[in-house]
Amino acid sequence: MRFAKSKLLSEANRIGLRFNFAEFIAYSLIAFDIGDIYSSKSRTDFNIALNTQDSNGAMGLII
Repeated sequence: MRFAKSKLLSEANRIGLRFNFAEFIAYSLIAFDIGDIYSSKSRTDFNIALNTQDSNGAMGLII
């Protein structure tokens, strides 16, 4: 899941799309809430790291 998200953002950056920080936080929180709904784990069991970057410099959310 981590790889898929970073690859998606890397591809978006490659074709010229840019996400501003507010959009990134909003999408990250939405993805986190959806993951929480479909998981039996509590919120504290998730490994959350905003502002992480892969080798291509793409921002991603680690869950």
